[in-house]
Amino acid sequence: MDLRGLECSGIAHTMTTKVAIVLIGMFTVLLVPSVAAARQPPKGPPPNVVTLASLRGAAGVSFPASVSNVLTVDITGGVRVIFPRSRLVLLPEFGYTYDKPTQVAPHMLTAGFGIGRMSRNAMTTSWIPRLVASVSGDQRIGVRNEVMMDYGGLVTVSLAHQYLPVNSSRRHSYRITFGLDMGMLFNMFLAPPDLRAMHE
Repeated sequence: MDLRGLECSGIAHTMTTKVAIVLIGMFTVLLVPSVAAARQPPKGPPPNVVTLASLRGAAGVSFPASVSNVLTVDITGGVRVIFPRSRLVLLPEFGYTYDKPTQVAPHMLTAGFGIGRMSRNAMTTSWIPRLVASVSGDQRIGVRNEVMMDYGGLVTVSLAHQYLPVNSSRRHSYRITFGLDMGMLFNMFLAPPDLRAMHE
């Protein structure tokens, strides 16, 4: 038995454990005060505009005409601009959509600009018209009209109608998706938005 090898392995394991403990300790020391400071009650007058980063992932089902039901996945990034006094919400967004199984246009890029209204209990209903460009299969440009409801910007439910011309024919589809916004989750954890003006 190679006792020297076992001894070296034990030393390496001990050093790795100590380094991990030190890194976790440093992470805790640096992160906890930052989070605590960010979560302190806001001071001064409330802001008139609040801008938050958004990175939303959603999955659901598409019901295209004359085709079997399709699994759809959306990844969308942008910003959520909130006007607390009027509770108006603006949603400029860019995204990617993948539909499976379909050979018509499985990969699509989207660009939209939504407008919504937030209630006092943080429920928001938004209308988001989008341009849709297929980047595989038959490359065409279409439109998607989406109505999205969310709670605090975190959990979303969307209903949409999409029109995408394919091979000189009109292809309509209806989509329902459920999503989670990781960008909003990050915002809420590190620095909850100051929406005091919404309750004035």
